[in-house]
Amino acid sequence: MSLQRIKKLREKMKEHGIDALLVSHKVNRDYLLNINFFIGGVCLVTSRNAYFLADFCNYGEVKSRTCGDINMVLLKKSFIEHLRDIVNADKVKKLGIEHQYMSVAKYDEIKALKKAKAVYAGWLVEELRMKKEKAEIDSIRKASELSDLVLNQIPGFLKPGITEKDAARRIDRIIRDNRGDIAFDTIVASGVRSGYPHGTASDKVIKPGDAVVVDLGAQLNGYSSDCTRTFFAGKPDSKQKKVYGIVRQAQEKALKQVKEGAICSKLDSSARALISKKGFGKYFGHSLGHGVGREVHELPHVSMNNLTALESGMVITIEPGIYLPDGFGVRIEDLVVVTKSGFENLSKTTKDMISV
Repeated sequence: MSLQRIKKLREKMKEHGIDALLVSHKVNRDYLLNINFFIGGVCLVTSRNAYFLADFCNYGEVKSRTCGDINMVLLKKSFIEHLRDIVNADKVKKLGIEHQYMSVAKYDEIKALKKAKAVYAGWLVEELRMKKEKAEIDSIRKASELSDLVLNQIPGFLKPGITEKDAARRIDRIIRDNRGDIAFDTIVASGVRSGYPHGTASDKVIKPGDAVVVDLGAQLNGYSSDCTRTFFAGKPDSKQKKVYGIVRQAQEKALKQVKEGAICSKLDSSARALISKKGFGKYFGHSLGHGVGREVHELPHVSMNNLTALESGMVITIEPGIYLPDGFGVRIEDLVVVTKSGFENLSKTTKDMISV
């Protein structure tokens, strides 16, 4: 368990007048416990204590791999009965829940507790996770190095005649051969399908003239990377060159503004304005970026409506794209660490146009 993270969580709980937080979302729970292995169970943090409630199958594993600062609770009766006992013992009046990850049935059970009022507090741990510790950044940096290793090998096998699925399998194999896990389903989208921002790899054969969007991520020590490059099967035509150049300019414009204190919405607006000025605004339909850490998509959202100010230690993507219906798509994505004066770019793979 990370006592520092628990301490920070209690400070946030106090700010919001919450006496306890039930952490049921696996990613948030593992973050607080500082673990990277699969388990079942929930974490309960009160102003006095921290508890982990687990059944027989998970109790021993967690107990053997966490420090003694957490109270282990073996579920010998129903979960709600154990929760009631702790709520009463720790005099919890307001119980925060991660409502967005909870079933209606479970919420109804918790709401029925007589001595504690259930309140929505699903953002508390996720806000803590936005700003990374040094060890977290080191893990993300290593995962990004693995992404670069893969991207630099892609021109060797991404050729006309190979299917998108075969290319994705090769990518995944390289990640696993280098002791990484797959952070998300690898995207290989070619030709018209490159115009689908999250086009799942299909049986389509890559053909000469295709733009090929490759979006991949590796995971190491529980932390992920995320990087996108667009390749071209053969020599790109004039329109492909034009669109690629615009996307690259938009990314460079946004990257120049990344630093502590920069507002997420302004970063998004800067890239979007450039793309719109070039006449392709309606073809950039997603946000500029997002946070990356234990999850590939997490806070902060680098979007037009998010007024969050970046802080040193946040890890975000900058990934403008243009997607032409019945044509092709281009996306360029870098993963960066926000610093006080700028950023560290973790994505080292070239952004020059690459023909395969």
